[in-house]
Amino acid sequence: MNKFLPVIFILLIAAALGYFFINNQKITAPIPLTSGGTCDPETMTCSDGAVLKKEGPNCDFPPCPEVQASSSTELSSSKVTVSGTIICLPHKNTTGPQTLECAFGIKAQDGNNYGLTDPEWKFLMGVTNGEEVEIGGKLIKKEDSRYISVGVIEIETLTKK
Repeated sequence: MNKFLPVIFILLIAAALGYFFINNQKITAPIPLTSGGTCDPETMTCSDGAVLKKEGPNCDFPPCPEVQASSSTELSSSKVTVSGTIICLPHKNTTGPQTLECAFGIKAQDGNNYGLTDPEWKFLMGVTNGEEVEIGGKLIKKEDSRYISVGVIEIETLTKK
């Protein structure tokens, strides 16, 4: 029996290590495709705040929706400087299932919400939700069908307070 004790001890240690590694893996569920393949759950945020997921057989992002002027949409732009707090823009429709995406915005000191666009991530990469900032840029006034905001600011300057 003494010959088998070292072997049993090594097997117990191997089983314990295997159990530990299997139970401590972080698993990210892939998004199933209709064709049977899977895409990773990466998302992309468009300048209008729309959040897109990879799709199709090549797992590509679909194109961002185009902003089109209509009788109900006011499209005008002007240079602005806005002080306030970085937020995730609140949804207009809060009934039914909700997603966890965050469309970056600023809650200005005047009480208005503005969407933020930073296509090259020069400014938004270094800020966090709830941070006080002053943002300068071009304000595009437009109706947003998804979020509560009065327009989108194309960021040209961002100063943390």
